[in-house]
Amino acid sequence: MVLNHQWLIDLGITGLTEEDAESLIHHIRDTLETRVGERLAVDLTDTQLEEFESVNESGDMDAARAWLSTNCPGYQQVVEEELISIGNELKENKERIN
Repeated sequence: MVLNHQWLIDLGITGLTEEDAESLIHHIRDTLETRVGERLAVDLTDTQLEEFESVNESGDMDAARAWLSTNCPGYQQVVEEELISIGNELKENKERIN
């Protein structure tokens, strides 16, 4: 699943300008990151949380993904589940968004 303007259109959100779509996608990415982080944090130690924060703050996305793959092997599934959940929420509210 790719989070882009076409994804919004596929959800039935068709009345947005390109700029508004990009703004919504940015908000969705932030929401997704927060939700995934909250779910993964439950199973991590304080030390692991500090390690990930350090890796994440470096801006090296490849290193962050590698860290997640090692320390949270199911993180991709969590991302997919949360993205589906967000998509369903958007579908339910598409009349207010369009």
